[in-house]
Amino acid sequence: MSTLPVDGVESVTFKAITIDSEKLPMKVDITEGVSNIDIYEHMDKPYLTGAIAFSDTKDIIASMDIGGGEKITIELQSTRDNSKPISKTFYLDTIVGSSKLGDNTEFFVLHLIEDIGYISNLKNVNRAYSDNPSNIIKNVAKDFLDKELETSGTGQKNMKVIVPNLNPIETMSWIKNMACTAEGYPFYLLSSLVKDKLTFVDLKTLLTSNSMNPDVPFSYGQATMSINSPLLPSHRRVIKNYNFANTENLFALIQKGLVGAKYKYLDPTHKHNEDNEFVFDIQKDVMGLLDTLPDANSPHYSDIYKVEGKSFNEFPSRSITQVGSTEAYEKGKSYQQSQDGAHYKLNIINRSIDHLMKKNPLTMTVNGIDFLGGTNHLTTGRKIAVRFMRNMAPEDTDYFFDNKKSGDFLIFSAKHSFDRETYTVSLSCLKLFDGKL
Repeated sequence: MSTLPVDGVESVTFKAITIDSEKLPMKVDITEGVSNIDIYEHMDKPYLTGAIAFSDTKDIIASMDIGGGEKITIELQSTRDNSKPISKTFYLDTIVGSSKLGDNTEFFVLHLIEDIGYISNLKNVNRAYSDNPSNIIKNVAKDFLDKELETSGTGQKNMKVIVPNLNPIETMSWIKNMACTAEGYPFYLLSSLVKDKLTFVDLKTLLTSNSMNPDVPFSYGQATMSINSPLLPSHRRVIKNYNFANTENLFALIQKGLVGAKYKYLDPTHKHNEDNEFVFDIQKDVMGLLDTLPDANSPHYSDIYKVEGKSFNEFPSRSITQVGSTEAYEKGKSYQQSQDGAHYKLNIINRSIDHLMKKNPLTMTVNGIDFLGGTNHLTTGRKIAVRFMRNMAPEDTDYFFDNKKSGDFLIFSAKHSFDRETYTVSLSCLKLFDGKL
């Protein structure tokens, strides 16, 4: 029978934590002194970051003459049956702080950055590329960082670029920012605690995937906890705490020209200017895409809001002019170049969807046991079901869920927090749809 760790019982084993440096003849094991580990994943960063809390009782930091270029390898394993160990290599980024706990003990907090993030900072990409965004990113990752790339698509257009004095991570992010699907969905480039490969994936693929836990959602409230067995999913998936902050900032989207605006892309050759003007309307150009998705009852924007009898999206609230096509290359499009106004509009749809998805963030902390099997990536980019109870006494209603907070969410970032007894994950999630559940 499979067993699961519960609160107060060791959830994750610190199998090995080592420091490696060219200054030393061998790796130094610091596992015994490490009390806490935090590891961060984020959909806007193609590398992990982390921090460890370490009590030094053997003069390791001073005797090694730590200089900020040391490799720290962390190997963890869930105590669940059939789990597999996870190993990640980081570089020491900064010694955040230290304090003496006694004459012979000092407590250190070390900030870490995944090896590819650190190595990228040492390299410079001065190359020309001509291909679709997926293949350009794949080549940069392989040639400069020795990393494989998994993709869900190519990115809408081929382009010719000369990388303008960027490191590999900056190069891949620069190309990713201009990539979108044929409908305008943005792409994301992310690293994973579990997987070794980078992932280049479009938002439509993420939104149309299945929720990880439709039958047993993460729920807030003691009433949702099983009183019979703490091993049951209903107990493990209780939200320990949550925060809604800086939400529903529609004003900022209007300021950026991502609700209603006029756009014009200038061609300095004066060949195509008349074709590169368009009006962007979030209701027509974006909500039409999102509302065709499964379970779509979008919480992101409503044209019900009106001023002077007109919906917000019907106001051309900004007039934005940019340099577009330059015919920089005899064959092929440059980074900013598109063939006509319809294709330039895809760039705005891309940005609008990305900002719109981030308008309703939820941060919540849950038991980490469901996220570290060691085989599959189960955090950033995955969908989870979440339930909150209504602010109403049960006897006063026959419907118990708060639709504003409940629904399917997309995990945008994750902070894994490990100590010797517990493992929690703080998830930053983006709301996908409203509606009765």
